[in-house]
Amino acid sequence: MSELSPPRASRAQLLGVTRVFDPSKEDVVALSRQICGGEGPHVAIECAGVEKSLHTAINAVRPEGTIVNVALFEKSPTINPNVILKKELTYRGALIYSYDDFEEVISAISSGQASIHTLTHRSDSDSRKDSTAGKIDHGQGTARECGRWRIQAVD
Repeated sequence: MSELSPPRASRAQLLGVTRVFDPSKEDVVALSRQICGGEGPHVAIECAGVEKSLHTAINAVRPEGTIVNVALFEKSPTINPNVILKKELTYRGALIYSYDDFEEVISAISSGQASIHTLTHRSDSDSRKDSTAGKIDHGQGTARECGRWRIQAVD
């Protein structure tokens, strides 16, 4: 896993991730290949919605690998389709949450069915600002983004 945020990296390790790379300090592509027998992983899941992260995923996966995009990009990324062609990669999008999911979360919060302990606010800039307000107790351990707010369930 590649993660810039130390709190999220720690959380991932608590959830069982065996290796978390810090892309600001480590060569994620080289390390991914090293721990995957020299070829890279079969699958990379792009969750950041950042062009550099997408490039890392494309370069890290092995030939005939798959990139699954689950993030929305604020700016359209520029990619070299020749890399995807030459490596015979599969690129797939997966919209995990629908508008109805957001409505469900908002209703649960409004009605008191879910208690909030952690809200992450994404400002107009590319930086993320965390404000600790608690956790959503709905037993699913998921995050849902509602507009400019990310509601993160933390067990």
